Amino acid sequence: MVSIDNILPFARKPGRYLGNEVGAVHKEWDSKSLKFCISYPDIYEIGMSNIGIKIIYYLLNGQDGVICERCFAPWIDFEEILRKTKMPLVSLESKTPLSEFDCIGFSLQYELNYTNVLNMLELGNIPILSSDRKEKDPIIIGGGSNCYNPFPIKDFFDFFCIGEAEAIFPNIIPILKEWKKHNLTRGELLEEVSKSPGIYMPSINNKVKRQFKETVPMIQEWVVPFIEIAQDRLQIEINRGCTRGCRFCQAGYIYRPYREKDVLSIAEEVKEGIRKTGYTDVSLLSLSASDHSEIKDIIKRVGRENINLSLPSLRADSIDKEIGDSIKGGVTLAPEVGTERMRKIINKPFSEDGMLGTAECVSKAKTTHMKLYFMIGLPFEQTEDIQGIIELSKKIKKVYKRDMKVTISPFVPRPHTPFQWEKQAGIDELEQKAIYIKRNLKGVKYRDPKISFLEGVFARGDDKLGRVIENAWRKGLKLQEWSEFFDFESWLSVFDKCKIDPYHYLKARDTSDSLPWDNIETGVKREFLLKEKVKEDFTEDCRITDCYSCGLDCKRIIPMITSHQSTRAPEHQYSYGRKKIHIPPKGVSVRFRVEFEKGEAVRFIGHLDTTRAIIRAIKRANIPIAYSQGIKPKPRISFSQPLPLGITSKKEYFDILLEHSVGYNIETALVRTFPPGLRIIDVKPVYEKEESLFARFQFAEYTVSGYQGAVIARSEATKQSKRWDCFANARNDREGVQNDKVSASVLNIESGDDKIIITMKIGKANIWKVLEGLLGISESEVLKLKIERTRLF
Repeated sequence: MVSIDNILPFARKPGRYLGNEVGAVHKEWDSKSLKFCISYPDIYEIGMSNIGIKIIYYLLNGQDGVICERCFAPWIDFEEILRKTKMPLVSLESKTPLSEFDCIGFSLQYELNYTNVLNMLELGNIPILSSDRKEKDPIIIGGGSNCYNPFPIKDFFDFFCIGEAEAIFPNIIPILKEWKKHNLTRGELLEEVSKSPGIYMPSINNKVKRQFKETVPMIQEWVVPFIEIAQDRLQIEINRGCTRGCRFCQAGYIYRPYREKDVLSIAEEVKEGIRKTGYTDVSLLSLSASDHSEIKDIIKRVGRENINLSLPSLRADSIDKEIGDSIKGGVTLAPEVGTERMRKIINKPFSEDGMLGTAECVSKAKTTHMKLYFMIGLPFEQTEDIQGIIELSKKIKKVYKRDMKVTISPFVPRPHTPFQWEKQAGIDELEQKAIYIKRNLKGVKYRDPKISFLEGVFARGDDKLGRVIENAWRKGLKLQEWSEFFDFESWLSVFDKCKIDPYHYLKARDTSDSLPWDNIETGVKREFLLKEKVKEDFTEDCRITDCYSCGLDCKRIIPMITSHQSTRAPEHQYSYGRKKIHIPPKGVSVRFRVEFEKGEAVRFIGHLDTTRAIIRAIKRANIPIAYSQGIKPKPRISFSQPLPLGITSKKEYFDILLEHSVGYNIETALVRTFPPGLRIIDVKPVYEKEESLFARFQFAEYTVSGYQGAVIARSEATKQSKRWDCFANARNDREGVQNDKVSASVLNIESGDDKIIITMKIGKANIWKVLEGLLGISESEVLKLKIERTRLF
């Protein structure tokens, strides 16, 4: 175990590296248990938004004799700290170096994450090449959608899981546990694992068939991040797979057959998820949510007033009034193309009238804005198709009449799709098309074709590209998925150094030639893909028409239901959520003031993140908090003045307004659900004429420990102009705040042998800057001090 407490103050966002979230699993380490680290090669906010990570985390931790922890790519600032201090990259939960785990599993979802994998391995003191790993080094496992062509990265992994973890792990975890128990060699382990279904072993280049479960798993437990993540909401998978057959869509082929959860299971999962997490935002995950045979019944059961329901994947023509009324805030639609001819080519069977009808429905609903997604560079695309994107967007805008944004993305032909043999359009061609659209249409953003260029190279690449990935990483090309770090010219120089032509991988492929990924079988036959490749008309959904013999046994597929009348249990059995706000009679107090302590475990959680954590704790306690009115109701809660990041506190406060009086002890209910590090001290009723928290507290007292030098008193400091002027700039760094003398903010300074007590006016000065000037030490030295806000008055 490694302590990172001393370096966290220097991280830009230390909340990424804590690992003490609500729902995190902390198992006691022992020598016999299999230690597994599940990793996502991107930063915490992205990795924790991936539902696959959540499924595997609890799948493994639910087994006896298995410890599963998490690790994500560090941001550039934290990596620099690790290298400077020569500290290894560690797991979140126990702060164990990656090299001490038995297995590390990487979820591979995006090509530009590949160099991050190498960076994480090296930071964890693990050889990046599988051929260089010794007996005590961890087994490196790959999984996820990018493993359907593992060849560009095969040199860095010991084996790959092809398919769904829920189907593969029950077979390989017992093997890994036996290897651990009997101290077998790496060679013996890999030989045994290679016999399991769904395992691709680079060392033997075996043929492998994708594995999948016949049912969609339910998540029983959730990790609730302290900091805001990319998808900061309760994610519920309602179905898996798709039978629409869009010819560009890899997910539509590699996740077949179509499977869906029943309505009652979804309603129960949402109910339990809200109860255990405190989330008020719920996202129904699917490749096409409107394809669920009972989507309207689902919406009726889970779309309560205090729930912000999100349907992130909707067909462009699938929204009627009932579905539209359930959408709050923004709506995202993906017409993909602008003409009927191109819709037939890509097999996107909706009409322009259907699309405009959808726009009209959402315009009448409580939506605030719309996002449209289109692709350019598709096979057989012509000038009139580009013009069609402009014209269709203008027609939709005319109907929608609100804020609308259009995003243009270059098409990347991916493995295991009918378009896997097609060429990828060049950078110049794509830029010309995107610029033309942008000039003729307002509110357009387009994805950099240079990024898509690299995606295309690695998506359809072979094992020669491993050298490119390694050399790119050694050149410092990491976090390339982030625009501020993306460096296309450096990538081209790496290709040149390796004597590899990247343009070769973007050319059209002959259908008679073998493809690098031919030994990875998804279940969809090559013959079916070839038929779809040359077809220039719609192929109807096989849930509506006859089976097209794609290669999968889909006899258990639930047919499309045109009527959404439910035959399920009465809706009231799953009735949960907020009623309309009730204003109590005057004289009846339903407002409470809560005093709490913010301890060491959460001192690196900022004010906004702390407020979110507390609101979710209130929801988990089932306390009937009142909400504001409007499209997105907000809880009626107010906090005392923000506590600076990195500081603990003995006295913090928030006021909470309830919808009605309750017959139980509020304090007891909150104590049960408050996160570790936040401790309830007292809960008292607040009456109508009580002043607000911001009016009540004007001054703060801070106790500083860890400084051994002499401290001058305030009276002396004011006499020493140089010393005082040193921190005259110690104010909040906000535009418009005047550079007033700190003497107006610092009321008192007291010092003893081991501590300093500073009393300040709230909001006028920054305590860190005050200490920097007062003590005459550097910012890095100030950050090492321990500061506690001991009282507000």
